Amino acid sequence: MTSYLREENMTCRLCLETRPLCGSHIISECFYEKIYDDKHRFLPISTEVERLKFQQKGFREDLLCRACESRLSEWESTLKRDFVDIGKEQSNFLTINRVHEEIIKVQNINYDYFKRGILSILWRLSITSHPFYSKYQLGPYEDKLRMILKEDGHIPELHYPIMISKCKLDQQFFPDIIMGFPPGKIAKSRTVYRFIIWGILVTVLVTDHAASNDIESIILRENGELFIPDIQYTMFAHPQSVIKRIFDDDVRDMFAKMTS
Repeated sequence: MTSYLREENMTCRLCLETRPLCGSHIISECFYEKIYDDKHRFLPISTEVERLKFQQKGFREDLLCRACESRLSEWESTLKRDFVDIGKEQSNFLTINRVHEEIIKVQNINYDYFKRGILSILWRLSITSHPFYSKYQLGPYEDKLRMILKEDGHIPELHYPIMISKCKLDQQFFPDIIMGFPPGKIAKSRTVYRFIIWGILVTVLVTDHAASNDIESIILRENGELFIPDIQYTMFAHPQSVIKRIFDDDVRDMFAKMTS
């Protein structure tokens, strides 16, 4: 996950200790595997950042000490493995069955690792100063999540409940998608944050109070069970969306350079 270690000491954003910091990836490098072209480049697209520029590696920042980086890396490696298997709908670790034309049922998920992996990504999206992720502002929940990630305590399933969807275009799954979204609201009061990594849409209801029991059937359960619906990328294509941005001339020109 890291490529260098700073010689000077700085404050780690997780443990708050003064130590040499790593060049931490905001989203782990392992999720970029399908995104790079043959020159190891990718093209980030955002509705907030107009100037397009190829990147050689995922966005990084001096955020974490080596110990905290390793802590988060363990969760994210398991999360990546599970996302790959969910995409393929076959696994040596998970039990995956398609129970409906548009829904799969996944069992045997390591609840703690899966949930912490997702919350660690959301937390870093909030603490980074990179303008690409400027919409992720957790406010008071930023430090609450830091404490959750720093400690080993149990996270109840109705606290920061997580929903997962498998994104498709014309019924085909594409793992080579990473995408961010502005925050949304549920019932006009609860804030949800969403992002797509490995072609999987992650939705997190940001609350440390028990959410309503009526969402139990669609969230990650403590018993390792999760129902995952298929959704179409076209549902995101409103005029201000990232999907709409993909069809702009400058974006198409840059993608043409990647494939030439």
